[in-house]
Amino acid sequence: MTKIHTSYDQRWVQANLPLAEIKSFNCSAGSFRRKEAVQEALCRALKRSMLSREEVADEMSRLVGEKISVSHIANWTAESKNGWRLPLEYTAALTHILNDTGIVKAALLGSGINILDDKEMALYEIGKAIEDKRENDAKLRESRDRLKQLQLMRGGR
Repeated sequence: MTKIHTSYDQRWVQANLPLAEIKSFNCSAGSFRRKEAVQEALCRALKRSMLSREEVADEMSRLVGEKISVSHIANWTAESKNGWRLPLEYTAALTHILNDTGIVKAALLGSGINILDDKEMALYEIGKAIEDKRENDAKLRESRDRLKQLQLMRGGR
């Protein structure tokens, strides 16, 4: 039996984009290496914290539902441990436990993505509200000016 080809049997292949159109093409190789920055931020957050590494490990284990040991934390912070990196899925718990967003900020530095803590978010919202008010005031001025011009054109009615 022969196979009947219909118009919807055709397979279309998407052409690859030229590399010059990819946003990351202009970035140099290794420019997004964040291993050392994340490691440094984690060490700094642990030092600032009033918690021991045992307490941090126990609380992380509780929050992520997996066993996190003091050895894990030591390996994530040790410069000599090249193969050990802090898993991204643990950063939310770690940030919450240590009350420090520096780890996530270090990981995303230069990417155009910014992380705000609660205080910075409140300041952002205040600034945004002020800017929205300025825009609304400008629109209101324009409407009043347009109304004045219309009244002048109609003879001041």
